[in-house]
Amino acid sequence: MISSISQGRGYGGVVRYVAEKEGAEYVAGNTMGETPAEIAKEMNETRDAYEGRAKKTVFHASLNPDAGDQINDPKKMGEDYLRGMGMDPEKHEYAMYRHTDTGREHYHIIANRVSRDGSSIASDKNNFQRSHNACRELEKKYGLKEHQQKGRYHESNKEEKGMAERKGWDRHPKEVIRNASRSATGEAKSLDQYKDEMKKRGVDVHERKNKAGEVSGYSYSLDKSHGDKADGKKHSGSNLGDMYTPKGVQYDINQKKFLKECIEYSKGETNGRNEFAKNMHEEHNIKCSWDNNGKIQYDVNGSSGRSVYSGSELGEGCSYDINNAKNKGVGSGLEQGGVCESISAPNVTGMLENMSSQGGGKKKKENKNGGRIYDPLTRAQMKNAKLNKEANRGRGKK
Repeated sequence: MISSISQGRGYGGVVRYVAEKEGAEYVAGNTMGETPAEIAKEMNETRDAYEGRAKKTVFHASLNPDAGDQINDPKKMGEDYLRGMGMDPEKHEYAMYRHTDTGREHYHIIANRVSRDGSSIASDKNNFQRSHNACRELEKKYGLKEHQQKGRYHESNKEEKGMAERKGWDRHPKEVIRNASRSATGEAKSLDQYKDEMKKRGVDVHERKNKAGEVSGYSYSLDKSHGDKADGKKHSGSNLGDMYTPKGVQYDINQKKFLKECIEYSKGETNGRNEFAKNMHEEHNIKCSWDNNGKIQYDVNGSSGRSVYSGSELGEGCSYDINNAKNKGVGSGLEQGGVCESISAPNVTGMLENMSSQGGGKKKKENKNGGRIYDPLTRAQMKNAKLNKEANRGRGKK
């Protein structure tokens, strides 16, 4: 079983999104309310009763069993998972829904980290590792197929780059396959669709099966559309990297689907790029950053698997190039009632520098790709400081 988790502040948007997804089915919960609005209202009231300073009390998990797993009692499984995360269902509100939009069943759990009586809050320390451990316990208890969550993509090594240079190739065939896979997992909802998406990119996926007839591995080859790189050689998925095995591919599909749901929700709730980044950070604990070319990246903090995804590899609707107003994505602009205003990179930099000089707060910092990471909370604080300064100046003139 694979898990994807996030945290946020408000319950309304996430409950509504999960409950109103096409084909969504309510399977378990312990709230008095029944409709999405009633459930969210009840959870928000519990959160407001807590006297501590915790900001992110919303816990949202997506549990993805293997396609061959049979879940006979999802309620019991979901409650066992919550206990593994330090939330006793007798003391913490939750709602659980079944989704089938990926072609197979998976479950979303929305829980309140604040206890029903408002006296305490469940710890979120090491949440991703605890979720990983909880899934391993569920696999043992319910006889589910074991799944070890995979790590980062492998990158092209010196040997591959050297061969590409000697052959006069722009990239080694292995790197062509890796890039195709990163793109395909952003479009596919299942392993069968993944193979179709790879075929569109000129890559054939060959299955290797064990004695039981189960798919145990992949190998990849390039078709004739890749010219002299298509030598008919099959490249083992395990040699390409953990993310190119069947389990790794499925993990990547699930992670990207979950991230795209967060993006879609935040896009629908905002009117500008800054507000979108703020919502992604506050509601889902996902940071957005832009490199020097204006390309967006999403950082799923603390994930036990891959943590950083580019917008382009997630597919249409998730990329944003501030130098290209026609790009269909997070910033495809206000023309369609979207999220982002269309502005050039130099103007963004200048605007931020001006705001920094007027409002205090943290200075911008550089990410590993040379782009700037902007803290949306700091941006909001700087804006408020500027407004207060202007208001005070106005009162002084009277």
